[in-house]
Amino acid sequence: MKLCPLLLVLALVVHPSIAGAWGNVFNGTPIGTGTNNQVNAVAVSDGAGGAIIAWADNRVNTYDIYAQRVNAWGQALWTANGVPVRVATSQQTNPTIASDGAGGAIVFYEHLANNGSTNIEAMHIDATGAQLWANPTLICSAQNDQSSPRAVSDGAGGAIAVWQDDRPGSTSVADVFAQRVNGSGIVQWNNDGVAVCTATNKQVNARITGDGSGGAIFVWTDMRDNSTYAVYAQRINSAGVPQWTADGVLLGSDIGAENTAALTSDNAGGAIVAWHSDTDGDNDIYAQRINNGVIQWNIGGVSVCAAIEQQSYPQITADGSGGAIVAWQDLRNTVSFIDEDIYAQRINSSGASLWTPNGNLVCAETAQSLQPQIISDGASGAVIVWTDTRFMDYNLYAQRVNAAGTRLWASAGAILILAASGQTGPSPVTDGAGGVIAAWNDTRSGNFDVYANRITGGGITPTAVGDTPTVGRASLGQNHPNPFNPSTTIEYTLTARTPVKIEIFDATGARVASLDEGMREPGTHRAQWNASPTVSSGVYFYRLAGAPASESRKMVLIK
Repeated sequence: MKLCPLLLVLALVVHPSIAGAWGNVFNGTPIGTGTNNQVNAVAVSDGAGGAIIAWADNRVNTYDIYAQRVNAWGQALWTANGVPVRVATSQQTNPTIASDGAGGAIVFYEHLANNGSTNIEAMHIDATGAQLWANPTLICSAQNDQSSPRAVSDGAGGAIAVWQDDRPGSTSVADVFAQRVNGSGIVQWNNDGVAVCTATNKQVNARITGDGSGGAIFVWTDMRDNSTYAVYAQRINSAGVPQWTADGVLLGSDIGAENTAALTSDNAGGAIVAWHSDTDGDNDIYAQRINNGVIQWNIGGVSVCAAIEQQSYPQITADGSGGAIVAWQDLRNTVSFIDEDIYAQRINSSGASLWTPNGNLVCAETAQSLQPQIISDGASGAVIVWTDTRFMDYNLYAQRVNAAGTRLWASAGAILILAASGQTGPSPVTDGAGGVIAAWNDTRSGNFDVYANRITGGGITPTAVGDTPTVGRASLGQNHPNPFNPSTTIEYTLTARTPVKIEIFDATGARVASLDEGMREPGTHRAQWNASPTVSSGVYFYRLAGAPASESRKMVLIK
């Protein structure tokens, strides 16, 4: 039987302020919750502490593209459940999004054409959610399918997109193409895009970052030699002209079986790329810097992590000093694929690791911690968001690490969302103040919906406009006895005179009990909860809310 966790929240009561819209850790904020499914959530910063979120929406039985803007306090600024970006009788899916630098965004997506193939289109929406182009701009309509677009701002009000292109017509061949569109919806390069790579066999999983000069740098997984995977890179300038070796520069030699690569700007016209490689019987993490078409580090890349067992799914962000921070999922601490951890490493512009060899631990709960996403915190550190199974469902957690690799939030991570069922596919953006806003795909309704939440730079979710975390007000101890029946004691320590209220919620966020502790002086205190006869045996957890470093702890009720 699947156990339904309850949550004990130690709420440090503050004076009420104007109600905001960010949800608590059980609910999050609904973004797209219409009928049927809303999927493939992607987000970009709005440049003002909020975010613009786009998704594919099945509300009328065919998928269309919708978007919503939320401000720094989680208040939706556009129509409830989003404004239409592209609605048509055919299908639109798999959006990607780039900021226009003015509070709006350019959204690229796959469009199902009348001939049954998928093309790439784009639409520009402004800061009010209005469509700025009379019609969608056709980015590419070459024969066969164009799919999996990724996009980045061009720094001039437009954007550049890259995609996988099947125009060669063979299932064993795929190329990489790209296109630039300006803020008025006019394509800037060749019709149907410029070739990034048209080498033999397949080139897939293309990724993109800006080059700082109106162009872009691309990486992809390449199978041109038909016996192994490799990672290649190319730069195309603002005029659409490839700048490096035709069909790309190999980022290493004898590099084994690479998989999806990730890249970030080196802030000097080049890029730093990370990937995992099976050169020694298990996957390890490597990185390479490329500038002016020349690899800057060791042939084959520098080792970011060569620990035992598997390391995979690397993600990367710039550190603001010419280097980068890489995060990945890691199996070194287990012999089972049901217990993965998150690690990270910072590398400088010369390719030297700055933290513990093989990386610093980000999360090591007894669970699967999967598919990390990473963004800069704006202070030479990073915020990492991942999918986590510690409470059986797929939930989302986050951690902030500073420039020295020190975890700044709770050791187990700050809770982003802990709702029932599953939350996956987080798309995080910076809140401009060291924190994160993340959108995700959510199944609590039985369908897929889109939700979002924010964690501030201090590690909490603001629940009211003007809500500011106060550092060091309380800490939470382990309940005892544990296991218990039917009573347990919860110990907490205050550093200031504070009114305390303990609220008990179920997994949907509904309050089932409330223990008002009243005003408490600095020091250690104990609260007691007697589980009612209606509360069944099982695994439960409690969380101290209101402190910058949110803590959660498990407990077990046995009747």
